[in-house]
Amino acid sequence: MLSLRFSPWVLAISLFGVGCGSSVELPDENPAAEDTGGAAEIGSEVDPSTDSASTTDTAVTEDTDIADTTPPIDAPPGSCAAQPVAVDPASTLDAATKGPLTVATKTITVPKLGTLTDVKVKITYPTASDGSPHPGRHAWVMFHHAVHGPYPGVVYDDYPTIHGHWASHGFYVFSIDGSRVFFPTSSGSNLSWTQQQTVAGMMSQAIAWFLEQQETSTFDFPCRLDPARIAVAGHSRGGGATMLVPTTRTDGATIRAALSLQGTDPGALNPPAGSVIPGFDLPTMWLDAALDGDVIFPINALQYGRTRNASSLVTILGSKHTYTFDSNATPTQGGTPPTITPVEHKAICVQYSTAFFRAKVRDAAPNPTDLDRISGPGGTSTTVSSGNVLLSWRPANTHKFVALFDDPATGPLGKTVDGATMTASGSMVATPLETYATSVTSLSSGEKAVSKVVNSVQLKWDGTGGTFEIPTSASAFSAKKAVVFDLAMSTEGTTSGTTPLYLDVVDSTGAVASVPIKDYLGAGWFTRPRRFSTAYVPVAKLTGIDTAKVTAIRVVAKSGATAGTAMFDALRLE
Repeated sequence: MLSLRFSPWVLAISLFGVGCGSSVELPDENPAAEDTGGAAEIGSEVDPSTDSASTTDTAVTEDTDIADTTPPIDAPPGSCAAQPVAVDPASTLDAATKGPLTVATKTITVPKLGTLTDVKVKITYPTASDGSPHPGRHAWVMFHHAVHGPYPGVVYDDYPTIHGHWASHGFYVFSIDGSRVFFPTSSGSNLSWTQQQTVAGMMSQAIAWFLEQQETSTFDFPCRLDPARIAVAGHSRGGGATMLVPTTRTDGATIRAALSLQGTDPGALNPPAGSVIPGFDLPTMWLDAALDGDVIFPINALQYGRTRNASSLVTILGSKHTYTFDSNATPTQGGTPPTITPVEHKAICVQYSTAFFRAKVRDAAPNPTDLDRISGPGGTSTTVSSGNVLLSWRPANTHKFVALFDDPATGPLGKTVDGATMTASGSMVATPLETYATSVTSLSSGEKAVSKVVNSVQLKWDGTGGTFEIPTSASAFSAKKAVVFDLAMSTEGTTSGTTPLYLDVVDSTGAVASVPIKDYLGAGWFTRPRRFSTAYVPVAKLTGIDTAKVTAIRVVAKSGATAGTAMFDALRLE
């Protein structure tokens, strides 16, 4: 049997709120993070030959792609740019069923990646009816695995469910064996900025190498890879390294999006001053195992809060770090025992990641149902897991928010984006909060340092009730469909996640539309306190007011309500 080793993570300091397209400079005083996790024996819990989850998603969404009529390719060298882009066949998105394309695998040895020679890369790819590689230039994913060990045990080929699902929807998926980076000795090596950079460099070099190779007549997949439609993805340390893959390139490649499955935060690892995390400039999705024994609170949530592009965070309730594998899913790194199965975990992964890749990488015109699953109310709960999910999403920083609450926690609450003063009345007290600073009692100094740069507002009230008011401009609701914000109950000891809070919208005539916030959060939110989930309140539900004359949005605890504390963040109109 293999033994598995994961790192406890310390979070990164970065600058939140930098304009889209810019780079974040990381200070050289960031706290160090070391891999001090112990080894543990693991056994097989899930059949590694399985290519799809065996649960059922009743919320199947339709795609409108047309049937594939692209002719086969037998291209001479240098001709790939002239070859047609693959037309993916019509498909639905269902976690229980693979896409319409059959899938095969092949392992290729790359002569050199970074300091390693003879590096194996497993390719999972869609096939035509005759078993040959599906024709046309396809969207593709460069993937790196989690740490494992001891070397020479391998895990790069231990993701067939997830990789097979992506490939069945038209993606070519490349999985690098980076085991020798993580385990140069039998006991493994510490997680570090240098190690994360090394893995990111291997992923970057592999992209360039395969683009070059596809132009040769002897390559197994001639002209199958579209240089304009690439995603980078990884699990654990591989997910952290994904965020460091260079997006400014000389090989003609365009990286369209990043996906991190329970990823580390490379910015926590003492990067040199001026270092950047390119992934924050990409559309990004994080999948977070809520009971992850490697971390004491949600590392991925803080990365999500620092992104500059459109981002989504899917928290898989009741799940553990290793469940992303198809085998070797036990043990679960200690901590709270899991309450869902590995099969359920992977069903959520394929449901959300496939929608994300289709919308942000594969399709020139994203299907609205895919977009809704990753950044809308259709994705706030799922039937494929008994534990359910939390879904948070943010538009790019170019989107105009009503309020971001990013004032330092040591200063006053501040103003809305338009400069209006926010106020609290009654028993309601609104104060700037270092996000997650009070969510657990055992934060290290390094983790508190990170929380200081991702702020929210803390709302606290008693049974007499109170109101937190955020003024808006009269035209703010023009052409908008919903009021959207992030909410988490943060009172210590809360176990249900229920809230007595209401969202009130007021117009200039004094009319008020009032709805209970609990009705507009995903079902999973009620079972997981102290983690953000996005609330989506359709404007159509705000009856009795003139939306052309709105003057304020309020968060209200009515008289007689249960006293409590909540975190409130990222208020916007979409």
